[in-house]
Amino acid sequence: MRIVGCLLITTMLIATMGLSLADSEGVQVKIIDVHCTTQGVDERLDPNSEWVELRNNGTALVDLTDWIITDEVGYKRGDWRGHRYHFPEFTLRPGASVRVYTGVGDDTSTELYWGRSPGRSAPIWNNDGDTAYLIDIDGEVVDVYTYPK
Repeated sequence: MRIVGCLLITTMLIATMGLSLADSEGVQVKIIDVHCTTQGVDERLDPNSEWVELRNNGTALVDLTDWIITDEVGYKRGDWRGHRYHFPEFTLRPGASVRVYTGVGDDTSTELYWGRSPGRSAPIWNNDGDTAYLIDIDGEVVDVYTYPK
């Protein structure tokens, strides 16, 4: 009874705010940009010069907990050499964006960090073109974003 009451109160609060929780069917979260490097910056030394940005274009909160962002290599080979980012507990509000930086930092509501330290294997996104995949908790591809050289 206590769990049902908490669920009912939570649902009422979300409804009062004009928001709802979305399931992955019909989710409007899209990859809107991938930044592979900055001219003259060695991404091996500064992995945070790389990032991928997502936006929730829908009208519902989207729980991204345990979703995955990966590149072409990570998509084809699984978590090969750390090429898959697993979202921590994280909810994206309607109309909000979040950038996932390749390097290390403190997560916020608009910035998340992959956790790759500077070094030879730090970069994820290829400077000569790559494909980013957003995969939901059920393993379904939600969005694909390909960028050229």
